[in-house]
Amino acid sequence: MSRISLFTVLFFTICHVLMGDDQEDFKLKIQPILQENCQECHRTGDPKGGVNLELFESVDQIVQRGQLWLKIIHQIKTRQMPPDTKDPLTEDEYQTLVQGIDKILLNSLKSNNPNRIVVRRLSHAEYQYSIEDLFSVSFDAKSHFPSDGSGGGGFDNQARALYMTPLKLERYYEAADAIVNQLYNDQILWHKVVPFDYKVTWWQKIVNWCKSLVFDNYKAVNPPERAATKIIVPIASKAYRRFLKKEEESKLIQLFAAVYEKNQNKPNPERFKESIAQVLKAIIISPNFLYRVEEENDIARPYLVSDFEMASRLSYFLWSSIPDEELLQLAYQEKLQDTLVLEQQVKRMLQDPKAKRFSDAFSGQWFGVNKLIEPKPLADTDKYPEFTTTLRNSMYNETMAYFYHVLTQSQNFMELINSNYTFLNEQLAEFYGVPLVSGDTMRKVVLENRNRGGLLGMGSILTASSLPTRTSPVLRGKWILEEILGTPPPPQKMKPHMKMLA
Repeated sequence: MSRISLFTVLFFTICHVLMGDDQEDFKLKIQPILQENCQECHRTGDPKGGVNLELFESVDQIVQRGQLWLKIIHQIKTRQMPPDTKDPLTEDEYQTLVQGIDKILLNSLKSNNPNRIVVRRLSHAEYQYSIEDLFSVSFDAKSHFPSDGSGGGGFDNQARALYMTPLKLERYYEAADAIVNQLYNDQILWHKVVPFDYKVTWWQKIVNWCKSLVFDNYKAVNPPERAATKIIVPIASKAYRRFLKKEEESKLIQLFAAVYEKNQNKPNPERFKESIAQVLKAIIISPNFLYRVEEENDIARPYLVSDFEMASRLSYFLWSSIPDEELLQLAYQEKLQDTLVLEQQVKRMLQDPKAKRFSDAFSGQWFGVNKLIEPKPLADTDKYPEFTTTLRNSMYNETMAYFYHVLTQSQNFMELINSNYTFLNEQLAEFYGVPLVSGDTMRKVVLENRNRGGLLGMGSILTASSLPTRTSPVLRGKWILEEILGTPPPPQKMKPHMKMLA
């Protein structure tokens, strides 16, 4: 143990020295070059391209925005920055910037700094599925809430895009009313959440009345708060994805008691049910439900997330929703840090129908085919009248079914590029010229012509990477470089005579 402790001390001492040297190099060498050559355009007030270099005063700030600095250094390496209208960097300045920033980013990897935990608001899809799994209530969140941005990463659960606005906050209150009212008015759904009716018998009323005559502070027989606790605590724990803190439980029960007291003229069980309904609204407008919050330890080294946090990460990654009972039980038993248990759970979750949520959301946004199901068609319907709404939906469903099959059944991601099968219904098969397919249901079809197999032969991909009136080899090549190979082409520089025309 002493050797391990000594190694740990030496490791973090070396990392601290490396970061200290980087800070000195940044202040004395790198920052002056940035101030002289870059901050005229990239400064507070009107930063070009949204990049404000005045915000970066330390190495830690650079490391926190590592992705941005990878893009900045790429611009410098390819001589795209400074632009042609500015004096170019000298060779010494160029080498100092490139080598210095590369060194900072590489040393940050060596130090293995976990960085700060991001508090994520639920995306609209995650909110909708969480409500569905919590209450069995269908709620169209995308239509109800103002749209979120893509966050620059292309995905709707990107943390920086999931900010809160006054309008969204107002809509969350309206959504809570609509959801709980729908639940309250459906006896079957309500009974799933509140499995019993609360009533006070005449004998219990008499006993409580007698106690009130003798004692100022007495314990009532069958108090409503005790019955409410049996309902509220399990629901709130599931909604918050963890154990309730004592003060959280107390506040929810106090809210119930306040509403119950206010409705004293109403008979039970309606009085009890309405009081529970108000608490359910409070639960689903709570930040503990709307945000995925993780406890942050104030230490500068990696540490394990808690078991409940791991359960939440898994469920929102693979199901876009709250953990189920099995995940919560494993978290309660502190077993989710076991790699074998994690592997078993991932396999189980991928085989669950809820994994289709992740598959559709991820592949639709990755491949850019969500545009096919938006109201505005991608192709000119005057020129291509056969490009109907149903055909667009079939093309979209082909890609969704295909990716889900590769993810959960074949588990060979090379088949995304090359295979001898796809998923078709009758309409899409006729459009492709594939015989012997009937019915509206998408099913796996083995292809004689392998050119149609894989993503690159799908109508959805070919449409998404084309212009409205014709195909575009440039757009399609750019799509392959960015989405499949992960090597986006550099921005095209304008020739001098084109700049004059512009």
